[in-house]
Amino acid sequence: MTTDYDDIEKLAPHKLVANFTKNRVLLCTVIALAVHALVISVTSIDYLYYNVINQEAGRLREERIKNEEQAKKDAERKKLQQKAEASRVVRTQNSGTADNLNKNSETDMSNETLMDKYKDTPVVKSVTDAAKPEEIPDAPDNLNISIKDTGI
Repeated sequence: MTTDYDDIEKLAPHKLVANFTKNRVLLCTVIALAVHALVISVTSIDYLYYNVINQEAGRLREERIKNEEQAKKDAERKKLQQKAEASRVVRTQNSGTADNLNKNSETDMSNETLMDKYKDTPVVKSVTDAAKPEEIPDAPDNLNISIKDTGI
């Protein structure tokens, strides 16, 4: 009878997991915590330096970044102003020419007048000409493929 109790004692849950609870789980937990602490500290170096250790350097860095952004905005604004000034100069130079007057009068014309004026151009011909009879398919779904050819 004592043998039955010995087997039960060997298979007791606390004895079966004794090796895992004492050595491996504790070791894995310590390693995981160390890795997490290392990753968090490495990724927080800039934040810690500029906000905790050297706050004056953080203020100077923020000021430098703002100045660079403002300089970029000012350069873009200056380029846009130069382009606008250049286009103003071109418009004032061309304001009295005959071409300019013709362009203004074209916008006042109706669509029919414009079509009559440009009816001999290749673009208008390609849009308005009817297709040749040999270019028109026999039926709208004529793809020269039958359902038998698809293997369905």
